[in-house]
Amino acid sequence: MQNYLIKVFNERFNQEYLIQDKILSIDFEDIGYPLLNCFKSNDMGVFTHIRSFNRGEDFKKLFNGLTKKSEAVCSEIDIKKVSSLRSSKSKSSGRDFKTMYLFGKDVYVDRDDKWEFEDCISHVMNHLARDEPRLELFLYQWNGKYHWDNSGGSHHFAVASFHAQNNKIDYSFQANIIEISIDRGVANNLLVNYEMFIVCERSQHDLEECFNEKDICLFDVGYLNNVLVVFDKNNNSIKKHINLLKNLDSKKVLHFNRYLKERLV
Repeated sequence: MQNYLIKVFNERFNQEYLIQDKILSIDFEDIGYPLLNCFKSNDMGVFTHIRSFNRGEDFKKLFNGLTKKSEAVCSEIDIKKVSSLRSSKSKSSGRDFKTMYLFGKDVYVDRDDKWEFEDCISHVMNHLARDEPRLELFLYQWNGKYHWDNSGGSHHFAVASFHAQNNKIDYSFQANIIEISIDRGVANNLLVNYEMFIVCERSQHDLEECFNEKDICLFDVGYLNNVLVVFDKNNNSIKKHINLLKNLDSKKVLHFNRYLKERLV
């Protein structure tokens, strides 16, 4: 009996070792991050609209409720507080600007310093008059960023913002502000019951092969070829493998639990 138990233990140990070795041998590719919005303001929304491949409908419904919107409230806001645009277009020239100030400065210099504040404001507001009564801004509660979800006027708005910051110009305008926040009830449910990771879809198949089908569930994130990998947190048989995944390069295997917790502070 003792020899049998030792054999079972050794087989299980060897199997766990082989799985961990297999995980470490995977050539994980970098996760796809947002490119159009180089300001990375909505760094939650890009990951929180998933589609199930063949199962996990209940989880999908829960996960897709992770962020919520408030009703729009009309309010006056200083142009210097708007730190993000959807259509920044900066990537089209191969440049990635971390702030609105740097984007506006680059455009201003590129236009031979000819775009003045008043002209830029006039252009933006005339553009709005054609398409919408006032700007619609998103306020992301987890990072405090105001984001204009625009379809045009990016360059002129950025230059106006640059002038306002550089020359301490006070300029406010009316905007419809919609707050985007994390639903803490949903977040706590996810964190208590699941271990979640984001990987590039090209790494999906190799990772799947390391686990039994019943132990792993995958979802299409639908943005830049990412996949959400989900495990039951109470599954003790795979805890060692989960801990291994947690310690891999976050640019290739993003532990979404940690990513979410950082935005709940």
